[in-house]
Parts: sequence; C-alpha cells; structure tokens
Amino acid sequence: MHPHADPQPEPRRARFREWWDRVAGTPPEQRAHREPAHQVAVPHAAAYHQIEATADEWEMTAPSAESPFTFRIELLIWNARQQQSNVQRAGNAMWIARGGIADRVKAVSAKASLLEADELRARLSKELSQARAVEQTGLAAWAECTAVHVAEDDRRAALARREAEQRAWQRTWQWDDERAAINYLSELLSDPVHATAWWFNGERDKVDKMVEVAQRFCELRDVLARKPAPSYAPEPRHHQPAVPATDSLAQIVADFDSQDLDPAAREQVSRQLFQLFRSHNRPDLADRIREQQPRKLEAG
Repeated sequence: MHPHADPQPEPRRARFREWWDRVAGTPPEQRAHREPAHQVAVPHAAAYHQIEATADEWEMTAPSAESPFTFRIELLIWNARQQQSNVQRAGNAMWIARGGIADRVKAVSAKASLLEADELRARLSKELSQARAVEQTGLAAWAECTAVHVAEDDRRAALARREAEQRAWQRTWQWDDERAAINYLSELLSDPVHATAWWFNGERDKVDKMVEVAQRFCELRDVLARKPAPSYAPEPRHHQPAVPATDSLAQIVADFDSQDLDPAAREQVSRQLFQLFRSHNRPDLADRIREQQPRKLEAG
C-alpha cells in the first residue's frame, strides 16, 4: 500500500463509540484507543508504515561456529517506518533495514555449525519473521531467509573435525570403561572371598575346585600386598673391599680400620704404614695412604 493512500472509512461501531464518549463526558484518558486508519499490516508492529512495496533481495556473509569459516546467506528484506521517523528516502531505509537484519543474522549464525545449513535456515526464518526496530532509527525491518550456502571445501573440513572429535570422545569413553573394570578387579583380587564367589558365579559346576581356587586367590592377595623392594640401597658409611678369609694380615688391618678410631690413633697408624710401605719399596701403597692425610704425613 502506498504511504499516502486514502484512509479507509471507519467502522460504524467505532464512530458510535466515539460519539457516546463525547455525550457521556468520558475523560480522554479513559476512552478506547483507536489505531490510525491509514496504517498497513506489519508483522507484530502495527505502529509502523510500509515504505518499500517490494522485497529487497540481498546476499550477505555470516560467521559460523567454526571460525573463520562463514556462511553465504540469501535474504528478502522488508522495512517500515514510524510517523515520527526522519527516514524519508526509500534507498536509505533499505540500507538501514539491511544493517538491522545483518546484526540479527550474525547473532544466530555464529552459533551454528557449517554442517547445520538447513537447521540455520529454519532458525533464521523464525527469527527474521518478526518486524523489529533498528535501534533508534525509527525504522523496523523483517526478512525471509531464502537460502544458506556453505563452500564444499569448508564443509569437508568441518566434517573431518567433527569426526576427529567423535573418535577422541570414543577413546575417552572406552578408557573410562576399562579403568572402571580395572578398579573393580583390583578390589576383587584384594578380597579372596569375593574373588572366589566371582569365580564360582561363572563356574557353578566346579564346586569341588572352590577350595583350590580360594587358596590361589589368597596366595595372589599376599603377593599383590607385598611392598616392592627399594630400587637402590644406601651405601655403607665405611665400605671395605672383600678380604679373603685366609689372608690373616689383611683381615687384621681391615678389622682394625673398621673400628671407630679417634683422629689421633688413625693419624699414628697411617704414619707408621706410610713409612713401612716406603721402606719396603711400595710407593704405590704409600701414595694411597698419603691421599687420606697428605699434610699430616708430609709434616711427620
């Protein structure tokens, strides 16, 4: 309908109601509200007037949940304005309507997967069917989504990603099942009574072997309950090489050195051995003694 079309005649009932309010002296604020007769039907926004008689065909790019991949969306857009709106030109109103519709489309598409093109078109058809004000412009816009397109390479990439995520979830679920089974069997093996009952539940015809099986489970529990041996043993404070039992002199020296000697006694013995080895032409043994107390031996 043209915005300047002649208004339709008011219904007789409405004119009678207005005459009665004047005769009865009904205050203006209590009188029935009357819509202007020249307004056109706009979806859920009767306070707007239609500017564009035909739909505006427009195609836009919208984000997807798999950023940076995008949708290509085809739309038919309508717009309407309020009486107090400053938007007079149809061309300007068209671009304002496109901006309002674009914001609404992006808010919906950003949550949609590239594999949900049909579902996205259905949601956009529902979302855009209602006329909504475009901020403070005095303009309302609504639209119809006619098509949603996805590039084939982008769709394949999204499909590969979804399949990889599904495989990862499958592995996680399988591991959860295995871990639950392992925990159950661990608790079972620590209790021979329940372990024997578990075995008997599957071998009801082998009652004569229950005692033997129970003993095996008891042995297994004891083995599993043992603490593992330490991976290393601390070195002894005074490690001495093995001395043959037949070598009496070496055994005496080893036993003497293994005792807790005071520093003075150890120094005296070391000095005497040092002199003994040097006098018997064994400098190698004397050097080994010197390595322990070099300063005191040289001073002596």
